[in-house]
Amino acid sequence: SYTVKETQANIEGYDIEYVKMDGKEVSEGTDKAYTSNTVLTKNGKTVTIEDAYKVQTGDLTIKKTIDGENITDEDLEVLKFTVQNEAGEYLYKDSTGAVKTDKNKHEIALGEFDKNNDGTYTLTFEDIEVGKYTVKETQANIEGYELEYVKMNGQEVSEGADKACTSNTVLTKDGKEVTIEDKYK
Repeated sequence: SYTVKETQANIEGYDIEYVKMDGKEVSEGTDKAYTSNTVLTKNGKTVTIEDAYKVQTGDLTIKKTIDGENITDEDLEVLKFTVQNEAGEYLYKDSTGAVKTDKNKHEIALGEFDKNNDGTYTLTFEDIEVGKYTVKETQANIEGYELEYVKMNGQEVSEGADKACTSNTVLTKDGKEVTIEDKYK
């Protein structure tokens, strides 16, 4: 009698849906291995091992805070954002709220965010693949106001050469919130 073990079945960024040995689903043992006991005859024996995986996902939330007096909803409509994945694709939500990606630039207006009772705005991309994302505020200027600062995740950021304020973030399966605060005078 022989014992066949798959001692390392985990792949970073993926959850194991199941491991099958000779067609039967097996559980991870106390030694973190998947095990099959098999009897070898003179005709030989093949042990088949099948692993099924699913991509790990999480929620990416952008939380926007605006500090300034007499700023109207119309003023806020000019604020624009982009979110890109590692492949450089732009994330956006379609009219049904489903998350979509596109190679072409998709700017998201603040009006597409949810306005919260505390005066902040949030936009959440649900169940997107874990990985690195770039969140940009591509348009932070409001006519008639001077932009005092932009903070991303509590750190003051400067406009880049593309006139955007940028935050690179890593999304885990536990989710991630990117905070953006603009102060106007």
